[in-house]
Amino acid sequence: MTDHLNVHANVKNYKCKVCDKAFRTKQSVNKHMPIHSDKRPFQCKLCDKRFKKQSILRKHSFTHSRARPYHCDMCEKRYKSKESLRVHRLTHQKRKKRKCSMCERSFKFNTVFKGHDCFRNRFDVNNRRCTFCKRQCKRSVTYACHILGHSGKNLFECGTCKDRLKYEYRLKLHEMRHRSTGGVQL
Repeated sequence: MTDHLNVHANVKNYKCKVCDKAFRTKQSVNKHMPIHSDKRPFQCKLCDKRFKKQSILRKHSFTHSRARPYHCDMCEKRYKSKESLRVHRLTHQKRKKRKCSMCERSFKFNTVFKGHDCFRNRFDVNNRRCTFCKRQCKRSVTYACHILGHSGKNLFECGTCKDRLKYEYRLKLHEMRHRSTGGVQL
C-alpha cells in the first residue's frame, strides 16, 4: 500500500544500487536492473538479435512486420511505432523556417537547412577554414556558427526586448544584462 501511495505522491524512496537512479517502487527498481547486466536473455525468433528486456524485444519485433498500426490523423501516412508517428507529427506543426541567404530556399528543420547544397558548399568541411575571412575553426559547430555570421543577418532574437543579434554568444550576454537589471529593457 505504501508503494502505491508513493506513486501518487511522486515519492521516490527506492534507488538503484548501481547508478543511484531513484524509483517510486521496488518493482520499478527490479525492472530497471537488467540494463546494468551483460546478459541478453530475450532473443528474436526471426533475426537472432538478443535483448536485455522483454519490452525492448517486443518493440524490436515490429521491425519484422509490415503492419503499420499507427496512423497520422492529419494525413494518410502510417507508422510501425508510436515514436515514429510522434516524430512525423512534428512536420505538421507551425515552425519558424530558416531561410538560406544564398538561394532563398526555406527549411522547417535545422538539420535539413545545414544539409542543403548552398550551406555545405560554402566552406570546406574537412579543414573548417572559412572561405570568406580564412578563419580556421577546430569544431564543426563553431565553424557552422561562424559561417552564418557572414550572412549579414541577425539570426538570434532576444525573448525580452525582441532585439536581434548576429551571434548566439552575443545574445546570451545581452540576455544576461536583462537578468541583472531585473528584466528592464536595455
